[in-house]
Amino acid sequence: MRDPETIFADILDRQNREAVRGEARAIFQSMLNRKLWRKDYKDMNYSIMYPISERVCLFYTFAFAIRKVLDLDLPAVFDSPYGMLDSEMRQGVRAFLKEQSCQQILLGKESEFKEDESPHYILEYKYTGSCSRIRDTH
Repeated sequence: MRDPETIFADILDRQNREAVRGEARAIFQSMLNRKLWRKDYKDMNYSIMYPISERVCLFYTFAFAIRKVLDLDLPAVFDSPYGMLDSEMRQGVRAFLKEQSCQQILLGKESEFKEDESPHYILEYKYTGSCSRIRDTH
């Protein structure tokens, strides 16, 4: 496992930065591909205030681009990954995540997930005893 300082030094390397930029652009376009009004983000201008759903996708985009370019084998953890996304963005993110081979941990309400994405484990809060338990759904 590489130490965090080495990873961040690699990100700052110009060649890696350009590779991350190119990979991020491709990932972002694939997520936006389902938008009806689809903008062409040839130059991703980070000073523009994008809608919240696009900002969430930009975060996912950079996280996955950095993982790929730097060849980091880390699990991807998402807390309510679809909560702030409109239906079209949700479809784009779902399609993208299904293509990824890395371990993914998605935390959210059952209503956020489709039936074919049924969770493998559900965290149930027990009011008596003020604790939670993990239930296997498969």
